[in-house]
Amino acid sequence: MGGRDLNWTTSRYWRGNIYEAYRATTLRRFSSYLGLAGSCTLGFYVFTSSSVSGPYTRVWSASVTSSGTAYHSSGPLDLPVTSGTYYALGVGWDCSATYYSATYDTMTGRDAGIGYVRGNAFSNSYPGYSPAFMPSNFNAGGPHYDQIVTVAP
Repeated sequence: MGGRDLNWTTSRYWRGNIYEAYRATTLRRFSSYLGLAGSCTLGFYVFTSSSVSGPYTRVWSASVTSSGTAYHSSGPLDLPVTSGTYYALGVGWDCSATYYSATYDTMTGRDAGIGYVRGNAFSNSYPGYSPAFMPSNFNAGGPHYDQIVTVAP
């Protein structure tokens, strides 16, 4: 969920969306739309919180090597989702990449399958994949990055 109204090309950034779950389900996978200049190591992460502003706890991460301009997938997760919990889903990259977002706040409140879009999370200094990574910012509102979220029916 998200648009491609805006785009930026950077290196070593991390971008994600925050969703408020409205039902118990299972997060199967998520994908982020990126234009990668070449082969790149992507770090996918899931964080949870009882509040949109945090604090957040990392509950899952994985490293994937990918290339090209496409929706790049986290791979299978099968992570339980709890109603009323906030989930920050995002990806970091260690190469030059173009990332895309919808115009500011145009996606807030929209249903993304896992829940309603409530904000974004980001870091402008992604160190490369590490299971210990934590983004520096979790915000209500703001731009929402182009993602597809797949949950159990």
